[in-house]
Amino acid sequence: MGKEERDGLRAALLGPFAVRRTRRQKDAFIAFARDYGEARGLRVTLEESGRTIRSRNIVFGDVDTARTIITAHYDTGTWIPLLASMAPGCRALLALNLVVQIALLAPLLLLVYFGVPTPRTANDNTSGVLLVLLLMERLAQRHDVAFVLFDNEEKGLLGAQAFARSHPRASGRFLLNLDCVGDGDTLLLTGSKRALSTPQSRALTAALEAHAARCGMRTAFGPFPRWVYPSDQMVFARGAAIAALKGRRVLYLDRIHTPRDTVLRDRNLDCLTDAIAEALHG
Repeated sequence: MGKEERDGLRAALLGPFAVRRTRRQKDAFIAFARDYGEARGLRVTLEESGRTIRSRNIVFGDVDTARTIITAHYDTGTWIPLLASMAPGCRALLALNLVVQIALLAPLLLLVYFGVPTPRTANDNTSGVLLVLLLMERLAQRHDVAFVLFDNEEKGLLGAQAFARSHPRASGRFLLNLDCVGDGDTLLLTGSKRALSTPQSRALTAALEAHAARCGMRTAFGPFPRWVYPSDQMVFARGAAIAALKGRRVLYLDRIHTPRDTVLRDRNLDCLTDAIAEALHG
C-alpha cells in the first residue's frame, strides 16, 4: 500500500467513520470495510446475533480453517472520564478501579449504553481497526489467516461471545486481538497461557522485540493474570492481545472514552504491521 492510499485510509477512519456507535454509523462503516476486503480478494461475511442488543461482526476470509485469526473491535464507546485510564500490570490500581466500578455500577451501565458517544476514537479503537486493515493488505493472499472486526466490545464483549458460539472450532485457534495500539511506547503482548505457548505467539514475541528495538520502543510480555487487559481476547481459550502502553515503572493507557483520544502514531502502526507480518511469514 502506497503512502497516499494509506493516508486516505487513515483519514477516512478518523474522519467520516470515526464514530461507530449508532446503527446508521455502523452501516456506513460496514459498507466501507466490505468494499475494502473484497477489493483485496477476501470473502466478506456479516454475522448478526442477539435480540435485545444486535451485534454485527464483520468476517474476512475463512475463520473455520485459518490457523491465526486477527481481530479488533470496531464499535466505539461513550464519554466516561472515570474509565479514561487503565494500568494492566498494577494489581493495586486494577483492584481500586474494580471497586469504583462496582460501587458505581448502575450509573456506569447507563453511561455505557445510553451515554454521549465520544467524538474522538483514535486509540480506542480506530487504531486497532486501522492495523487490521493494514495487515489485511499485507496478508490477503494467506489462506491460513482470517480477520474479524467485532461489534459491541464496549457493551460487554457481546460480539466476541457471539462469534465464539457460532465458530466453536475457530475459537480454539490462535486469536490475536488489537486494541488501543496507537499511543504509548511499550508494546504489551498478553493473553491466556495456552495462547502464549503457541508457535504463533513465540514467533510474535521474537518479532516484537526485534522491531520494537528498531522503532525505539519497548516490550512487555506475560500471561493473564499478570497482565489484566479486558478486551475481546478474554473470550477465547487461545486469545492474546496487543496494546501500546505509556510509562515505565507502571504501564498504563489513558485518554480513552474522552474527547482527548486523538493520538494515533504512524510509528506504532509501522512497527506492529512489520512485526506481525514477519511473525506470520507474510
